[in-house]
Amino acid sequence: MNRPDPVTFAEGSYILAFASAFIIMLAFILGLHAFDSLAMLRQIVWLALVTSGVGVFLSYAARQDFKKYSGPEDAIRKARVGWRVNLAVLVFMLVVALVAIIQGLGIISFGV
Repeated sequence: MNRPDPVTFAEGSYILAFASAFIIMLAFILGLHAFDSLAMLRQIVWLALVTSGVGVFLSYAARQDFKKYSGPEDAIRKARVGWRVNLAVLVFMLVVALVAIIQGLGIISFGV
């Protein structure tokens, strides 16, 4: 039976961790008032929900395989970093989504 390569999963998760963090940073910078002409690009922040979700899955799968079968130390470190960063971004994005939904329903208003 063909098993997916956990080293590839770890590297993919590591790359997606940087992509997710970059997307959050870019959305924050574009959200500043100095860039009002680029306000529509703020919606790129929702892409971080997808990249972090996929990154969490990849790192989880890699870490589970590394528990059963030893792997290169560098790949284990990348899986660990990918897990932490992607999970943090995913939790942050889920909270942002929940606040956006609540605000959209008119339950709370931030005056923004």
